Parts: sequence; structure tokens; C-alpha cells
Amino acid sequence: MNVKDKSILGHLIGKLPPEIRGKVLEPPTDGEIKALLVKLSPTEMRRIVAGPNGTEFNRNSTAALQRLAAASPAKK
Repeated sequence: MNVKDKSILGHLIGKLPPEIRGKVLEPPTDGEIKALLVKLSPTEMRRIVAGPNGTEFNRNSTAALQRLAAASPAKK
């Protein structure tokens, strides 16, 4: 996982990893969040959701995906 992925994940769970704390980071876009969610394996996803910050992760990732769905035109 690269630094950008770690910063996106840190944003989703509400805690940044020690190597990027104190740096000025822009909040990730909804597209970047979706790309990270697609990249995570099912095992990694289960580990994150079962962890102490799982509810925060679910809330933030679901909100980003809902904003993306609302912004995209409806497909027929």
C-alpha cells in the first residue's frame, strides 16, 4: 500500500498512520475512495471493518459511494 492509499484509509478510519502525521494532506475525492475500496482484498476489508474504527470506515466509505452514485447519471 502506497502513501496515498494509506492517507485515504487514514481519512476513512479517522486516524492517520505515524509516517504521514503532521503532513498537510488534501482530503481524498470520492473517486479516490472508490478506487481504494476496489483495490482492497476481502480479507483486508474484513480486518478493517472488524477493527476498532470499523463503524467510522463504513460510515465514511458508504457516504462517498452514495455521493458518487447521486452524481452519476442514471443508466437505463
